[in-house]
Amino acid sequence: MAREDVSAMPRKTTIADGSRMTREQRREIAVGIFDGSIFTSAQVEDPAMIPHVFYVLLLLDDAQRAALKQRDIRVFYAKMEDAHSRAINGYPMFPSVQIMGKTDWEEVRKMTLKLTEAAKNL
Repeated sequence: MAREDVSAMPRKTTIADGSRMTREQRREIAVGIFDGSIFTSAQVEDPAMIPHVFYVLLLLDDAQRAALKQRDIRVFYAKMEDAHSRAINGYPMFPSVQIMGKTDWEEVRKMTLKLTEAAKNL
């Protein structure tokens, strides 16, 4: 089996802090979800697969995992351009993840639904 060229892999392995977004940031994410340039954990049917899709979550220690669970996180997301060259069970894999809280996610979902409805009416 040939070894994978790790030089082509994205170098960042981060978890964003999940603070409130501006309206413009929420709009950009909604457009990205609509056009497929952003992937979210809401698109993963089996919740047990989420840490495999956003595999940086597997690298968290117990204290980090506990701190993450205490937050009001509704969705994890990442840009498709940051996806690993491989997939798992048909899902992209990401070495980094962004966090979105409940209020931001509710607003992003509404924007995404409006975009979907507008596209249907074209």
